[in-house]
Amino acid sequence: YVVVTDFGHDPKTGQPLKDANECLMALGPDILRQKLDGGKTVRPEGDVDMDSVADEALEILRNGLPKGLPVGLPNFDELMRIQKGRLYILTGTPGSGKSQFLDQVAVKMNVHHEWRFSLFSPEMMPLALHMAMLVSKYTGKPFRKDELNPMTYQRAKERVKDAFHFIDPEDYDLDNILNIARYQVRKYGCDALIIDPWNDLTMDGNGITKTDDINTALLKILTFTQQQHIVTFVMAHPSKVARNKDGTVPKISLSDISGSIHFYNRADI
Repeated sequence: YVVVTDFGHDPKTGQPLKDANECLMALGPDILRQKLDGGKTVRPEGDVDMDSVADEALEILRNGLPKGLPVGLPNFDELMRIQKGRLYILTGTPGSGKSQFLDQVAVKMNVHHEWRFSLFSPEMMPLALHMAMLVSKYTGKPFRKDELNPMTYQRAKERVKDAFHFIDPEDYDLDNILNIARYQVRKYGCDALIIDPWNDLTMDGNGITKTDDINTALLKILTFTQQQHIVTFVMAHPSKVARNKDGTVPKISLSDISGSIHFYNRADI
């Protein structure tokens, strides 16, 4: 791809030549070749210069693969770390505290690593209530006036305002959510996107089956995550799970998520 801004002038009229064809007709092929050779080469999006990743490869050679960041929950940190460019998919039985746990992880990542979050969480409405829950996680106190003095509330509120940037559009289309998240990553420096829950998203539905649509959507989220160099957490509800004969709930895995096995296939974690 070559951009040429000056094709020379018509020798008869002195007027600027506006494109390659006029240059060819007025000045001939040799001059046109000179103009093209002197043009600015534009690399298409997606063409990667390996020199750009050489330093990162050298760092891996010296220190091994990056280990990710601890959340700050001791037992949890023994199991896994948080690393950018990864897609984390979470599920669990209804009422088990999935969303509260994910919010706690986000608060801890902000406290320990100053991470900011782009947050799409339509089930946690109204937004003021969600903000109150986050304030409680920062303070460790119930959100009641007899428990939370004004100064403590003010400090925690400012922390929430800086760390969490809500996504609340009229249209829950996935492309719309990702466009808003891209804006928040660039404007506020968000380090992670939370989609909670997956089930509230709408998709194009261009695939032959629902499974195809889910696979396409997850690939779109994974690509977005890698290109923006953030972490994406997706919370997805499982299908209705039959209880065991003794009344207990069986262990839930990603393959139990309603709609598709691709949740298991596409997840990094």
